[in-house]
Amino acid sequence: MLWQDYKKNLLVLLDRLKPPDAADTPEQAKIRALLEAESSAGSWVKLNEAELRLTALLPPEDVNAEFIRRGAEAQALIPPLPAVVPLQAAFAPAAAAERRALLLRLVQDLHLHYERRRLDRATRKAAANHLNNSGMAVIIVIFFGIGVLLCWNDAERVARFHPFFVVFAGIIGAYFSRLIDFQSRLRTLDYYTIQLDFAPSRLVSRATTGAIGALVLYWLIGSGLLGGGIFPEATMANLWKFVALDSGQTVGLPTVDFFKLMIWSVLAGFSERLVPTQLSALEVRAAGKPKENGR
Repeated sequence: MLWQDYKKNLLVLLDRLKPPDAADTPEQAKIRALLEAESSAGSWVKLNEAELRLTALLPPEDVNAEFIRRGAEAQALIPPLPAVVPLQAAFAPAAAAERRALLLRLVQDLHLHYERRRLDRATRKAAANHLNNSGMAVIIVIFFGIGVLLCWNDAERVARFHPFFVVFAGIIGAYFSRLIDFQSRLRTLDYYTIQLDFAPSRLVSRATTGAIGALVLYWLIGSGLLGGGIFPEATMANLWKFVALDSGQTVGLPTVDFFKLMIWSVLAGFSERLVPTQLSALEVRAAGKPKENGR
């Protein structure tokens, strides 16, 4: 385990800083207590504090070597630590006391970077679990809805309740857009971005937006303001059809118009700009074209 190896290295360095068979100084005893505390197992906070205290005790030659090592570590990060270049520029001409201060600053910045990275990873994991749980709920509802549709065999009821399918399809589109966004940005998402874009309250807000967008688009299609071959019929009367099987049994199946309606509903939830763009275009049409030449 990385934490255990790091702790052993610090203990070796602590033992090297005192003469053989000599007792620990008060500061060395405090460092040893930080490293050997059972409550600190797996925690980097106490190890970081112990390392900073050890850095303050290093002889000058070790300060130089440690600064070179930690500087290379900071530059190897992706992206590199922003402060490493100015710290390295200030290190060469600095006096011994100033070099120790520069090393302490570099070590503190590295500690802060690693703590942020651990926080980002934990937050990404929590957000991924929440998205997975939401996805499982969506999948269960989808299968339930498909089962209801296949078992219902009632065109009148399907026509009466299809607005609920529209709203749910909008929620599916909104969830799908969040899932794709999360996957595409997974490696770069930090704690603050996740809290802003993928917190449970934000996902609920996005799902609500998708549901409303799908419902508004449904009204636009039903009113005839949006139409054409790629849209379902404005009356939406032929959303369900009955097919006679060879066995003589009749089953109800969704029509092409039903699938078109569901696709457009998903798209309305997926795209945050689709419905607002259509409403803006209608607003321009309702306002009318400006008169030319005063006529």
